[in-house]
Amino acid sequence: MESVSNIMSIVFLSITLCFILQSHQVYGDLITGTCEHALYKDLCVTSLKSDPLSESADLKGLASIALSLATKHTTNMAYHIAELLNDTTDPFIQQSLTDCSESYMDAIDQLEDSAAALDTGAYNDVNMWVSAAMTDAHSCDDLFTQQPDSGSSVTVGNKGFKELCSNALAITNLLAKA
Repeated sequence: MESVSNIMSIVFLSITLCFILQSHQVYGDLITGTCEHALYKDLCVTSLKSDPLSESADLKGLASIALSLATKHTTNMAYHIAELLNDTTDPFIQQSLTDCSESYMDAIDQLEDSAAALDTGAYNDVNMWVSAAMTDAHSCDDLFTQQPDSGSSVTVGNKGFKELCSNALAITNLLAKA
């Protein structure tokens, strides 16, 4: 009797292990396969895998996570810009940062609209709102072209934001084709 119980335990453990390994492989394959369509593949994979919800997400869930990551980055950029604004007395930089702050507040609203559009399956609207948010980051970059290096930390943050948005667009485009 005891040997039957041991065999049953081993069988149960083996089945459980196979299920866990298979689910992790499917999880990794979905993210990897999805990110193959993104311009910034490595960032796509690492950023999506950084969110615990991605482990059980489908394609729409990955799109939602990508938008959420872009929104978090946007919020962090808005705080960073506010800190820089408090630390400078240069009138050009103050004006540029004030304008960038407004651009990022708009981008936050646009990404929130994107998330709402994603929930309803309005993928063209998602693309429109995310693209508009990316345009805001481009506008912010343009403000600093007159004085190179005056907004280098903002420019670096803008680059990261635009890359996250690009990845969100790639996932949304896949979703629209599905």
